[in-house]
Amino acid sequence: MDVGSEQIAASAVDLLIERIAEKDVRRAPRTVKPDFRIVRRESTGFPGLGR
Repeated sequence: MDVGSEQIAASAVDLLIERIAEKDVRRAPRTVKPDFRIVRRESTGFPGLGR
């Protein structure tokens, strides 16, 4: 499974920059849901891959 590590990192940086720029502004907590995908690999039981 690819959990979207690059997207998580980019979102974290964007949110941090926003928070620094608006240091005196209080905002409600937000939920960020990155995309994910299932990666087909031989070890996950998909026959014929790499053989």
